[in-house]
Amino acid sequence: MLNKPTGCLMKNSILCVLLWIGLTSAAIINVPTDQATIQEGINAAVSGDTVLVANGTYYESINYQGKAITVASHYAVDGDTLHILNTTIDGSQLTDEDRSSVVYFESGEDTTSVLMGLTITGGKGSKTGGTVFGKKINGGGILCKNSSARIVHNIIRNNSAIGKQESGGGGLYASAAKPSEHFLILEHNQFLRNGAESAQNDAAGGGVWTDINSRVLHNTFIENSSMSETGSYGAAVAGGGYANEQCLFSFCHNRIEGNACTTNRQDGISFGAVITMFDSNVFQENVFLANKNLGSSYARAAALTVFKADSST
Repeated sequence: MLNKPTGCLMKNSILCVLLWIGLTSAAIINVPTDQATIQEGINAAVSGDTVLVANGTYYESINYQGKAITVASHYAVDGDTLHILNTTIDGSQLTDEDRSSVVYFESGEDTTSVLMGLTITGGKGSKTGGTVFGKKINGGGILCKNSSARIVHNIIRNNSAIGKQESGGGGLYASAAKPSEHFLILEHNQFLRNGAESAQNDAAGGGVWTDINSRVLHNTFIENSSMSETGSYGAAVAGGGYANEQCLFSFCHNRIEGNACTTNRQDGISFGAVITMFDSNVFQENVFLANKNLGSSYARAAALTVFKADSST
């Protein structure tokens, strides 16, 4: 059953959006009143504008196109969390197997590009590489590539990234050629039942894979999964320079419950609900409950695994 956002949803974020709307000359583009779809609203927007989305289900994919805009439900106006549950971008009808993420940040956006108060579901990810043996599929719900973003007060649920080669970020994937130049803010989101899966290689970050500077605060990760033949990592989150150079990674006040790493070969590897590469990253006051490593003879901590620069713990 879908969890209703709780009182931890931060009023400061609402106030910030209200200030942007009320104290600037930026436009508010209402969907579907002014523009029929969310993407059409983004197309019409310029930096500083808000695309304000009415309750409903929108079967589409959206791309921020490098614009410093806010895309938000009416939660941004009145703080009613029912808007988050009832305003959905659904990617289940997307048909391009190489481009089936629901939300794209891929044109150099920064943290003035904001996604707020929406449910993101049905995404199947995008091709980010591969070989003759198969594709890498990443970012089922949200793909953030060589860009930054601010993603707050959303529900990201039932998205997947499934490929033959290394795949990850069922809910969200953030990566960059120069990770230290980009920053991801994830606050007060729910990541529910997202999955990363690889048929021939590793899978990581069933909920979130982030290789860029990241602040991950007050989120909930429930029943996300990573599954592969060889190695499964970070069923909920793989972050903090997981596959690139060391990044700033702050992971605090999150709830991580019922996530599972599964490796289908007994000689495979399974590493925890949350995995990070450097012990200099910040972890404070997180709650881990009933996370699992399954199907592998070589499994590390089901909750948290931290790799140092020159060794592992």
